[in-house]
Amino acid sequence: MRLLPFIVATTVFIALQGALLPAYPLYKPWYLFGAICVLIGGVMFQQVSITTSDAYLYGFQVLLGVGIGCYLQAGFAVILGVIEMKDMAYGVTFILFAQLLGITAGLSIGGAVFTNTALSSLRPLLPDVPDDQIQNALSGAAGGFLKAASEETRQAVLRVIMASINKAYVSPPRIAFNNY
Repeated sequence: MRLLPFIVATTVFIALQGALLPAYPLYKPWYLFGAICVLIGGVMFQQVSITTSDAYLYGFQVLLGVGIGCYLQAGFAVILGVIEMKDMAYGVTFILFAQLLGITAGLSIGGAVFTNTALSSLRPLLPDVPDDQIQNALSGAAGGFLKAASEETRQAVLRVIMASINKAYVSPPRIAFNNY
């Protein structure tokens, strides 16, 4: 239910882009506007904390949905407009492969960054809890995991989880400037 603003915005803009692209065959503005929306939304999601309001989250979900909807399905129409008909099957296959590869790689890398950073940060907070139980809690499989913990521990765990989610959006390289 909490993803509904994202899903609705994405669906509406996919339909809008699909209806307008044949009438106005300029596809680059759709990609540019979509990329700007996704960039702004991604930066704002990277700033989310445990005190962020629902309105803020829903607003930036809509922004991300608008951006993604501007270009998610546009590649199929664009590739068919720029290649010869004899190569149509290759073009559509390439776009489908690229989309699936991008989604798979992005989710895999983001999930690995989240899990590894959260697990390494939660170990000192929860020294008596086995790693597999922490991993189950991070994947959502242990709903009552923190019910027995103190409020202070719960807040610390939530802060670690939020910091790990934020690192999944962007993880800047660690550069030591001490020697310069």
